[in-house]
Amino acid sequence: IRDLIATVHETLEKQKVVRHGGKDFDAVGFYASSEKIAFCVLLVRKGILLDRKKFVFFTPFSSCDELITAFLLQYYGTVLDIPPTIYIPNPLQEREAFSLIPANIVSPQKGEKAKMVALAEHNAEEWLEAQKEPENEETLLQRLGEKLSLMQPPHWIECVDISNLQGEEAVGSLVCFSGKKPLKNRYRKFKIRLTEGPNDYAMMVEVLSRRFKRALIAASEEEKQKWSLPDLLLVDGGKGQLQIALRVLADLGLHSLPVVAIAKAKEGEEADKIFIPGRKNPLSFRSDSPELLYLMRIRDEAHRFAITYHRRLRAFRALATW
Repeated sequence: IRDLIATVHETLEKQKVVRHGGKDFDAVGFYASSEKIAFCVLLVRKGILLDRKKFVFFTPFSSCDELITAFLLQYYGTVLDIPPTIYIPNPLQEREAFSLIPANIVSPQKGEKAKMVALAEHNAEEWLEAQKEPENEETLLQRLGEKLSLMQPPHWIECVDISNLQGEEAVGSLVCFSGKKPLKNRYRKFKIRLTEGPNDYAMMVEVLSRRFKRALIAASEEEKQKWSLPDLLLVDGGKGQLQIALRVLADLGLHSLPVVAIAKAKEGEEADKIFIPGRKNPLSFRSDSPELLYLMRIRDEAHRFAITYHRRLRAFRALATW
């Protein structure tokens, strides 16, 4: 614990140190949307980044000059600690407006000072993005459906995952989401019965077959409701798992049921991969895409549910053989 604390302190100190010869200055950056603007002021004293100050406003201004002028006059008209130099993103035309600010206002074009202004702009952008309202569920599903080339938004999504240890105590899990909400009364656990040894493809065939045969043979309205088909089937894995799922659904006559696969990012990759039928390469998603994060959340829940069941079976076996 002592060593970890020392490492954290060392890391924080390295992040605070700025290579500017021990000078005092502020770096100001901003980022504007159609309705709001965020400003970030980085306070560097004796070459050390001491603080970050953030401000978010509704803006009536139309030009960069108006934005930065209004902020500088307002901010530096109230603070006492004004450094000898203030770095800003763009050169200002109305220099006489700053006669009351006892500092040299400069717009660096390159070098470390320009990098500090860019860092301030990046911080301002992050803060403004954080001000946005959470994405509407219907909008999220609409965009996901369009991204996956579906006929309609997938309001009802099921995900299947397999868990085993070298083929032992193999289980399958099925979780269900209605929009952003998990429907735990529709979660299902499958103990693998027909597959021996570590064969994930065969296990996937068994789980999918058992799940969707239940839907086809359901007689009563209660059973039909219990095993009703989802708007989208998500399988954990890559192109191989996707082909397995397509084959099982085709054998059962469920050709029209949409299915996609999600493969966890390998080392060095930025984001998980989404595979859809008829496409060789995975779809392109940003790593912070709400649609991708939503699918990852569902996959992770299926994995958690499968692992929990698998560990429980292993524990029971250990007790039985003890």
